Amino acid sequence: MIRDPDCVESDRCEIDGLALLPVETTFAFPKIVQPISGRHVESGAVVTGYHVRMGRTSVDKHVQPFLEIMTDNLSNTRDEGVSLQGGRVFGTYLHGLFDQAEFRRWWLNRLRASKGWGALPETQAASLDARLDRLADMVERHLSMPLVDRLVEAGMR
Repeated sequence: MIRDPDCVESDRCEIDGLALLPVETTFAFPKIVQPISGRHVESGAVVTGYHVRMGRTSVDKHVQPFLEIMTDNLSNTRDEGVSLQGGRVFGTYLHGLFDQAEFRRWWLNRLRASKGWGALPETQAASLDARLDRLADMVERHLSMPLVDRLVEAGMR
């Protein structure tokens, strides 16, 4: 359930969600944008990123949390997110989760195992930025960049 009593995001004050997670969110000010770090409960992987949320979400107290987030004083943790069906369904406010190589590898290998595929080989993987740079270089080699530039300048019509 999503509640929007001030109709901030739409003209509807309340709308059903997808019913995948036992949560209810009520939009409210202020909008919170903050860096966070913690640990993925199931894999133990360290995660960092940021929260962007505007409101408060209540979670069924019997649900496994997705993350343990470090609090402001760094000596305590708090639960964040929801993990269901052995982690196959989850929800979190953490943006940048898949930027974490350890977590991303764990998640991909879990999906691969569910298909009967072997794990990805252990490598000293390049950073996500380095891999995106390689992809951009490959695209640049195989596209006419002057044509792309002209299309961008002309805009979409």
